[in-house]
Amino acid sequence: MVFLIGVDHIIQHDGFLWPAKAQAIEHFSEFLTKKVQDLSIAFLAEEFSEEALEKSSASTSTVGAVASELGVEYRLCDPMSRQRKEQGISDDDRREEFWLQSLKDALNRNILFICGESHLATFRQKLLSQGVPAEIVSKGWGRELIPNNAQHCATPGR
Repeated sequence: MVFLIGVDHIIQHDGFLWPAKAQAIEHFSEFLTKKVQDLSIAFLAEEFSEEALEKSSASTSTVGAVASELGVEYRLCDPMSRQRKEQGISDDDRREEFWLQSLKDALNRNILFICGESHLATFRQKLLSQGVPAEIVSKGWGRELIPNNAQHCATPGR
């Protein structure tokens, strides 16, 4: 089973940190820890890459840090620029297909997959079409950190 969580990418890393972001990351990390336990998660994965970490001036991925702390297997699933070019990955559909291929060897286990909120419905449908059970468990994480969204999203994780 693949459990999906939708985020704004700002919460996926510790780059460009300020107090509100640090607090949001702490809450998100606590939520992930609880979900790993509640859902018997064996594998954490995310729409993120080493290249994205570097571009974000980040030292760590939020999801990667939780996986390390819990001793759970972890994988970055988004293609790097080189891979996008080599494999002709030019749209979201092809990126989501890349994520699915990145997870192929783990689809027999409970996976918690974190991705941009705009991908939740389409990636879930892609998983279901391949016979992989998938469920959206939460969304909205990190939106409160974006100034235009702050008044609309005071409670993430709905």
